[in-house]
Amino acid sequence: MTPATRAAWLGLLLPLVEISCAKPRAVPVATVSTAAPVSSTERNPAQTPPAPPAASESGPVARIGAKFHYSSAILQDERAYWVDLPDEYESAINAHKNYPVLYLLDAERFFAAASATVKFMSQLGTIPETIIVGIPSTAQRTRDMTPTHSLKGPHGEITQRRAKSGGADAFLSSLQKELIPRIEAKYRTMPYRVLVGHSMSGLFVLHAFIQDPASFHAIIAMDPSLWWDEHLLAKRAATSASLTKSLRNSVYIGTANHDAEKDEGRGPKAATQAFSQALKSLPAPSLRSKVQAFEDEHHGSVPLPSFYYGLSFTFDGYRVPTSGALQDLAAIVEHYGQFSEKRGATFEPPEVAFATVAYLLLFEQKNVDQAVAVLEENAKRHPSSPQAHEYLGQAYLAKEDKASAIRCFERVLQLKPGDEGATQQLRSVRGK
Repeated sequence: MTPATRAAWLGLLLPLVEISCAKPRAVPVATVSTAAPVSSTERNPAQTPPAPPAASESGPVARIGAKFHYSSAILQDERAYWVDLPDEYESAINAHKNYPVLYLLDAERFFAAASATVKFMSQLGTIPETIIVGIPSTAQRTRDMTPTHSLKGPHGEITQRRAKSGGADAFLSSLQKELIPRIEAKYRTMPYRVLVGHSMSGLFVLHAFIQDPASFHAIIAMDPSLWWDEHLLAKRAATSASLTKSLRNSVYIGTANHDAEKDEGRGPKAATQAFSQALKSLPAPSLRSKVQAFEDEHHGSVPLPSFYYGLSFTFDGYRVPTSGALQDLAAIVEHYGQFSEKRGATFEPPEVAFATVAYLLLFEQKNVDQAVAVLEENAKRHPSSPQAHEYLGQAYLAKEDKASAIRCFERVLQLKPGDEGATQQLRSVRGK
């Protein structure tokens, strides 16, 4: 294998594991803002509102997500939601693909960071590409996020700020009966949902898990307000009839450093410990749970690391190992089959998985035949992907099968006319 061939292969593989800032989004979308709702009617994601004029810059505007609204009969209110689709969602390359959906509360604070994190991790192959549905909070946040009416604070203090608390069941019902069906009718989703929330919203996501574990398959709670109503959720988790041995959910809780606060057995730290113990006591061997403390973070800063590590925990085992443990095509299929079985949903191997294993087979194990077999399957599964055919062409060159390599590079040019890499490869192989 020549250094030039290895360098060419790395040139193909690295774009799959690096963010390309110059790569345009396939679907033009609205710039996220915390301003007033843009419309009272729902728009098609391809129908983008006019972007604000750039002051002095030239070039395309960087955008994240599209804004929509729905009228909630349950909440008697107009509610906003924002949607960010995976890159190339509308491309013919991905027309066959369905995606898990991540529902993010308090979207006005976390939407941009969540979108960037999900894209970064999915490009690495750590998690699958995911549709993000952001749900901005409203003036009724305390009511919507709390499961009971209570005036007590984390240390038992009484405050009238929580006078309208106790509406979490109605908010959950709106998500289940109004928003989720809307999302699943409109987008190519797979039956795997993640619910994410911080603080009071973190309390809500854990309440949703206890009330109806089937609605969301994974929970990420970022420093949740588990102190609510004298550790209410810890008590409910320990006695809930819905949390049975058949559960295959995952629950991740990321906590900030609360050591400086008085606790006396009733504050945030004690509440989280009580809830964690309640989960561990459940007769649910397939339930995965983890509490992770971030000692250098406070309540306001902990969401970012909690979100990243929460996703890592949720999709632990998704990424193919880079140690050379997967030796052939059958091992890749088995790897994702086992992951799917554990999660209760079918996750197909991503293109980056085939490319990673093929790279290891070619350059670490010097097994060209197995690498070709892996990449032939990749091209079969992703027939409209220029990269899939370019990977295969490079492998055929390593096998010294010039005729097959030429066919692959010609296919790249059919899918992506004028592609510089494929053009140069054809000139080199043909000796021109």
